Amino acid sequence: MPRLSQLTPFLSLAALGFAQTGDIPFQVTGSLDSCSAGANYNSGGTIKINGFTVVVPDNLIVSYPTTYSPFPKLCGTNAVGDKYETTVVGNIVGDEIRAGQISVAARFGLEGSQGYIDSIGPDGSLQIKNGPKVIINDPEGAFAPIVPGSPALDQFVIDTENPSVTSFSGFPMCVKHEGNKATCLDENRPNGQSSYDAPKPLAMAPFKAGDYIEYSGIPSNGAIMAHTVNCVNVHVTTKASSTVPNYIRVEEMLVGIVDPAGNLENAPMRAVGYLSSCANALVTLSAIDVDPCTGVETIRRIDSTSPKAELRCKWELRVTSKTPFTRDYLVTTNTPVTTTDNGIKAGQYVAPVTEWIFPEVNQPGTFPPAYIFSDIQSLHQGDVLDDQQFGPLKPFPASSAPAAKKACSPGDIIKSSPTPTPSPDATTPAATSAAAADPAAPNSTPQGPLPVAAAQQFTAPQRVSALLTLTGSNTEKSYTNDQLNFVWTQTSQDPASPAVSVTIPSPSAATATFTAPKVTVDTTFTFTLTVSVKTNPSAKSTITVPIKISPNANDIVTMDSYTWSSSKSGTVRVACTSTVKNVAGENQGMVLLINQNTGTGTGGTRFPMAISQGQWAYSGAGTGRQPTNVQCISTFGTNPAKDAGKSIVRTAVTTRRVRRGGLGL
Repeated sequence: MPRLSQLTPFLSLAALGFAQTGDIPFQVTGSLDSCSAGANYNSGGTIKINGFTVVVPDNLIVSYPTTYSPFPKLCGTNAVGDKYETTVVGNIVGDEIRAGQISVAARFGLEGSQGYIDSIGPDGSLQIKNGPKVIINDPEGAFAPIVPGSPALDQFVIDTENPSVTSFSGFPMCVKHEGNKATCLDENRPNGQSSYDAPKPLAMAPFKAGDYIEYSGIPSNGAIMAHTVNCVNVHVTTKASSTVPNYIRVEEMLVGIVDPAGNLENAPMRAVGYLSSCANALVTLSAIDVDPCTGVETIRRIDSTSPKAELRCKWELRVTSKTPFTRDYLVTTNTPVTTTDNGIKAGQYVAPVTEWIFPEVNQPGTFPPAYIFSDIQSLHQGDVLDDQQFGPLKPFPASSAPAAKKACSPGDIIKSSPTPTPSPDATTPAATSAAAADPAAPNSTPQGPLPVAAAQQFTAPQRVSALLTLTGSNTEKSYTNDQLNFVWTQTSQDPASPAVSVTIPSPSAATATFTAPKVTVDTTFTFTLTVSVKTNPSAKSTITVPIKISPNANDIVTMDSYTWSSSKSGTVRVACTSTVKNVAGENQGMVLLINQNTGTGTGGTRFPMAISQGQWAYSGAGTGRQPTNVQCISTFGTNPAKDAGKSIVRTAVTTRRVRRGGLGL
């Protein structure tokens, strides 16, 4: 969860007030003595903690271990008392303490336990040997039996999109029950093995008695309601490819706030984690910038690193903190993002900041300056959470507030419209490094080893008119992407077939896209990736990728979101995308199939979906009870239209817990 360094409160207000002038830094951690908020969804209010009265600005969003919520929701969850640990960081402006950040954890912020699973109950509970009962707090039933929602538990649920219930490698794990028996497979727990390749890499691995787990959660009704579970003794690996994902586990995501004052020590930005597939892997960290008016997310690359060549496949990225800071960061690998059988987009991980590290005084006898909040983008420009706009903090936790760059209106918001998953290393134009631009810079390598080109291969035919991604990388660790040029070219094709236009976002981007040309028979196109050193173009390496394009192949359909509410006698909303972008002449359509017989693949009711800006959507009221399952099916042609690509069958709605991943990442 987001925690803060220097958790001991500062001196009393009176002492601080006489010690220095101007804004004064403030931090406190303890139990809430009281909590009051205004009537609006984004209202601020007042809290009392450890004897301090703190003004909470409008638009403040509270952080929990796996979720976010508007501040008024904190006051409505019976948080007063010693049930939770609350941390506030802000500044004293005049005589007023103003909060800049609030984070809430269990009774102790670092509270966690570990132990052996003695037995698994019929209710899905994990009985710890000589210890408590642990229940995975899953509101959807994807990883464990459904836990009914309640105000005290709703903010401490598991993360279902960036799994917080995993094996050591980040491979998702589960408690098998009737609702997930198709995705929680015993095949993924071979007898007598603790470190192995997943037999079914798109499904989950079930917990077993005897497993050793680490878990965190909150006590409730005699059990621990866990939001995070990691099975230490199980190490499930994969061999990442275009169809097999590379699962990611993020252990730490630390951001050091930078203050140039001479009496301070600044911390770097640091991310640490593990992968399920280590061979030739490259990990990229990017910031997720959110438009405060529309909620549209864009990706800004920070840096890349390779994991250590060891069994754990541990990776660590440490860089000088880069502003503006964002609430969440995206971790990707150099293999495609793959949707698993239960809807996880594996190969990416949306990581909240687990610790904000503010500067510390390193010169005795000097005063600490006020904390800097103007570098945290969401605090001074605004944010979007669950399709609702949150403006800049008001009042801002400083004497002067930065000016907002945009004026928003409620009509700006783009509701429930996920943006497509960005391709690894091509989310934004790569940053230009000084070393690459200047041969005399320390990181330039005019002489040295050759780069080694690598690329993902296509194992199945691709449909005409599909938007396809060519994914490449360099596996020679002497170079970063910023020191290299990546060039994709079409090098061969069947006679008389059309040429292909390849789009490369920048010379330092290892990926490229193209639209599969229209052909009437199966046709093979070959593309070549050339990787060369910017300061020595003759130092290069190539690799080829053949792709068979077929007029009869299925497109790839992804279900981006699925929600159901009880309003209007039951309302279903589903959004899907296809690799074929409704090209003229294809007569493409999309239908939503509800309540099919999953055993036979027959039955159910079909509803036509409408397309807007490349995404197919359905919204319908009067459905009654929540459907047992939903699936998107693309169709092509007329009289009759023929089914083509199909999304996975979803039995649980998308968890709209927070913005982390909730807008389509």
